[in-house]
Amino acid sequence: MLTGIAGDVIEQSVFGYERDLYEFIFDKAPVSVCPIDTQREAQPKLNLDLFAELDNNLKYNPVRKNFKLEAAKSLLVGYVKPDNTDYFLDGSQSKIYYTGKTKSFPSTIALNKLYYFMPYIKGKGVRDLYLIRIARIGNKAEIYPESEDKEPRLVFELEYLQSFPEYVPVKLNIFNTYRDTMLGRIMDMYR
Repeated sequence: MLTGIAGDVIEQSVFGYERDLYEFIFDKAPVSVCPIDTQREAQPKLNLDLFAELDNNLKYNPVRKNFKLEAAKSLLVGYVKPDNTDYFLDGSQSKIYYTGKTKSFPSTIALNKLYYFMPYIKGKGVRDLYLIRIARIGNKAEIYPESEDKEPRLVFELEYLQSFPEYVPVKLNIFNTYRDTMLGRIMDMYR
């Protein structure tokens, strides 16, 4: 008999004995690096030492973003407290901005229309422009684990787009904390 790939058995009268398909095709018994009687690991582990001998000098490509600023899109300018100023000035590409407690966030701002964000640094104004990737509900403790503040807040996950040449002072007209405007109005201040 001859065993097929699907496990079915085929009669083979020419040879007069049972052979599996591999033996029938290649005229020899299959050779395995792990014989059947060898017990294999139930949960194989990935060997991370495979690349240990490689040079650690990794080459990073600069991030290239192709974007066009749309002056008609909505922009939120948000006040950054003095203890978070360094966080927004460190130059990293992604940031998280959390608002005050949600019950104090102005209901006049249409969250589904927000597109851009600019942090307002006290004494300087606005300069850096971010794209709002995600707006969600969160709390201060997820950003600062040592904080015990579990009050719900709006959390904006931001992606850095560009910096304008210098800081421009902007009047924060909602609770002296926010300004809901269009990107074009802020860009006009730089002209």
